[in-house]
Amino acid sequence: MALRPSRLSPSLEDVRPYGGTAMYDAMLEALPLFSGRRHQRAAIVLVSDGADTASDHPVREVRQRLRRSDAFVYAIAIDAKESMPINDRVNPQALREMTDESGGYTEVVLDTADLAPAAQRIADELNHQYTLGYSPSKAPDGRYRRIRVRITDRDYRVRARQGYVATP
Repeated sequence: MALRPSRLSPSLEDVRPYGGTAMYDAMLEALPLFSGRRHQRAAIVLVSDGADTASDHPVREVRQRLRRSDAFVYAIAIDAKESMPINDRVNPQALREMTDESGGYTEVVLDTADLAPAAQRIADELNHQYTLGYSPSKAPDGRYRRIRVRITDRDYRVRARQGYVATP
């Protein structure tokens, strides 16, 4: 499904946080939707405070599944402008554990009016991606392999997955 900001903006402005969050369970439910898709690029955009309060599965399991997936994960974390108790604040680190693993990123916004522009930045990034490939020297063995993508021209920036599972 393509991200259309014109349709998304009105919905995002009505978002109000409440209740428990099963963020990790939701991620595990979403990942199978990306296998067998028509388009090469795929992304999950997670809008959350980053506080998982109701999942049956740990973040470790989400990270393991993300390593086997080629979906990007982006997160928009909604924080509050006013000071709040520490337990009620956004937890961007919990979101980064998923987004960084996949090659996406986490953005923190302070107002629901900032949600649509944040979603547009994600859409812009997805529309300006390139795919790089390489042939590893080791045979596929089902193990996780870390990768690092670097560039020499400082006018550009690279965001890439941290690794992949060498599936036999």
